[in-house]
Amino acid sequence: EQGRAPVDPSNPPEGAWFEETFDGFVVGASVRPGFSEIGYLLVFTLVAMIFGAILLILWRDQKITTAGLVACVPFVIAALCLGVILAMAKFGRVVLKVAGDETTLFEGIWSFGHHRRFSWTGVRRVEFKRIIKDADGREDQFEIRLTGEKTIDFGVWLNHDRQRFMKQVLKRMLKNQGKSLKVFDVHDLA
Repeated sequence: EQGRAPVDPSNPPEGAWFEETFDGFVVGASVRPGFSEIGYLLVFTLVAMIFGAILLILWRDQKITTAGLVACVPFVIAALCLGVILAMAKFGRVVLKVAGDETTLFEGIWSFGHHRRFSWTGVRRVEFKRIIKDADGREDQFEIRLTGEKTIDFGVWLNHDRQRFMKQVLKRMLKNQGKSLKVFDVHDLA
């Protein structure tokens, strides 16, 4: 991150946003297009293959048996998991909303997903947490970590520009504790 230009909250990367409200702020980003078109094709193909296997098991002898149904359970679970991954990759979003001291972090699709509630004044630090590093050391994957009364990790689905935007805006808002970002120089965000 060093040597990169500071984030300008009034000019977020495509798919990210920041808005100040009368009693706090909202910062968020969509997951798409963090997942390549090849990834969509792969997941769709896997789901189709799993459902095809289920149909073969169930209707092989043109009768449904208990053993056939039990054999399908892992395939159904795998298909549901892959379907959720596909939906999150295409329609997912990460939104952190602060209203006064009440903070809600949402990761999911439309209104379905994981909601976490916590106190904004309980947050002491905002940073990146490395979760994956390639064997050759070139590709890193991060998530955003809020440390304080609770440790909260989020944003692994986001591309690096959107993660960086959210992290730096959150860092500034934490530093200013409720003061508007509009009164600060953009270069102070680094």
